[in-house]
Formats: sequence, structure tokens, C-alpha cells
Amino acid sequence: MHWGCWWTPTCPSGRRGGYLIQLLPGADDAVINKVERGVRKSGYVTEHFAQGVTPLALVQEILSEFEVEVLETVPVAYRCDCSRERVSRALISLGRQELEDIVREQGGCTLSCQFCGKEYAFSGDELRQLASQL
Repeated sequence: MHWGCWWTPTCPSGRRGGYLIQLLPGADDAVINKVERGVRKSGYVTEHFAQGVTPLALVQEILSEFEVEVLETVPVAYRCDCSRERVSRALISLGRQELEDIVREQGGCTLSCQFCGKEYAFSGDELRQLASQL
């Protein structure tokens, strides 16, 4: 894995990038050596991005000793697939007694997604309804 961040006073948000190359099980030393040579030869990711090199061109440079076939490209974006339904299932996994204890001690609860920070509030009635499913 290699990553970098390039920052200048005129571009404080900078350019960030990196790559993660995962070898398949059974890769022999020759394959590993080729990948390592490509990584060493390519230099810093941020320098490439500062020069306008595309991610695909960077991959082709790093893996220049291989025949690279691009099967699909997907835009890079941060997204979280949390939902109220998933959080509800997590609450149900606590069990009836724990849910009843939360209602009795706190009256309800608010859970935050550990990835995106979105909060999900559950009233006592909602927690009792979840407990009734058990």
C-alpha cells in the first residue's frame, strides 16, 4: 500500500491518492518482484497527480511488466450504506432484556454510525416494538 498527500498554500485541500495492490494466493516470487519493481520505479503518487497523471496511467506504469486489462472503472466516492433498518437489526441483536433495560434506564437511545456519523434516534415505544419481535 502506498499513499500520499500534496499540499500547497494555494491549494490547501491538496491532492491525495494512493494505491493498494493485493496479490492473489499462490503468486510466486517473480510476480512479487515485478510488482515491487513497478512500485519503486513509479515514485510518489502525489507527484504523478500533481503532473496530471490519471489513476489508470499510474496503474499501467506500476504494472508495466504485466498485461493490464481494465474490466471496469468506478468513480471514487465516499459513501456509507448505513440505514435505520440496519441499526434496528443491531438493536434487535442485543436481545429483549437489554432493550427493555435501555427503555427503563434511558427512555430511548440514539446510535451513531461509526463510519459516517449519521445518528439514529429510537424512542422507548420503538425499542419496545423491536423487543416484541423477539
